Amino acid sequence: MDFQGFFREFACSGSVGGKIQASVPGTVRPKQKDESMLRRFLQNYLPRHRNRWNQLLHAIGVPVTFVVPAILAIRGLEWYWPVACFFAGYALQFAGHAVEGNDAGEVVFIRKMLGKPYTEYGPLSEYSRRSEGIDDSTAGG
Repeated sequence: MDFQGFFREFACSGSVGGKIQASVPGTVRPKQKDESMLRRFLQNYLPRHRNRWNQLLHAIGVPVTFVVPAILAIRGLEWYWPVACFFAGYALQFAGHAVEGNDAGEVVFIRKMLGKPYTEYGPLSEYSRRSEGIDDSTAGG
């Protein structure tokens, strides 16, 4: 099972390796608070990170942004090393979104708040290929 298949199965069923309990249209499955929050995150995250280079840059950039600075701070290194790692990790993630052809989540959020146009999904996303799909180029779309 590949990276996307793992998360797609998890998002659909709430478990991996077990029987997938696909939703039947018209039925309502009781939501658990944590499960629905994780499911919403994965359903938004996966279509925004379809490009393999974006996935690779995020696989490196996320730990460099959040884990490495914490470790460096705990080890007592000068303040500029954790700060440099934080910004370098974010730069890798932003580069991934540039390759993907969409805006990073923080940029989407800020542009939505300001009423400015944004690109939430890149060309590889199923949302970008729908003719009747979501207009992700304008705020509120």
